[in-house]
Amino acid sequence: MFPSTQNWRSLLGSAGTLTAFLAMLSFSSRAIAAETLVVTYGGFSASFDVVDLEHLAATGEAPDSMQFYLGLANLEPETLQGLLTQPFNVSVEFVEDMLAAPSGQTLLEKVTQVLHTESGEGSEPALRSALIHSTVDDAQLSFLEILQNYPTDRVYLNSRNLMKLTQEIESLHAEQLNGDTSP
Repeated sequence: MFPSTQNWRSLLGSAGTLTAFLAMLSFSSRAIAAETLVVTYGGFSASFDVVDLEHLAATGEAPDSMQFYLGLANLEPETLQGLLTQPFNVSVEFVEDMLAAPSGQTLLEKVTQVLHTESGEGSEPALRSALIHSTVDDAQLSFLEILQNYPTDRVYLNSRNLMKLTQEIESLHAEQLNGDTSP
C-alpha cells in the first residue's frame, strides 16, 4: 500500500525542500558544470575558461588569456577577483523559499535574461540548480560558485541585459530611497 498524502508530506517536508530535491536530481552530477563562461555584448563574444576564472579568484593574477579583455574593459584583476568571490550569506532554505515565491520567479526570469544556456532553453532550472548547489555546503554563494555549479558546460552572460537589469535595480533602489512607490 502507498503511504498517505499526509505521510508523504511529513517525509518530504516543505515544498521548497522538494523543489531542491528535484532540482538536484535533475542535475545531480557535479561532473556536469560550466567549463566556459561566454560573455556577449551584441554581436561580440568572448569565452573564458572557468579554470582561468578560478585561478584569478584564488590568486588575484589574471592568466594571459584574460589580459587583453581586462585591458579592454579597463578592469583590474583584483576588481574582477572581488566580483567573482564576493560572498552572499544566504541559506539554502532562503533560496528555496525565494525561488518558490512569485517575486522570486520574476527575479529568476529576469536573471536568466542575463545568465543563461546557449539556446536559452532550460535556463531557469539550470540557474535554480546552480543557486541551490552553491548554498548547500556553506550557506553562501558567489558568482564563481554559481558558475562552478551551473549544470551545462557553457554558460552565457549577456552584458547588455546585465546593464539593463542593473539600471532597473538602481532605479528601484532610488525610488525606495525617495519614498516613491508608484509603478
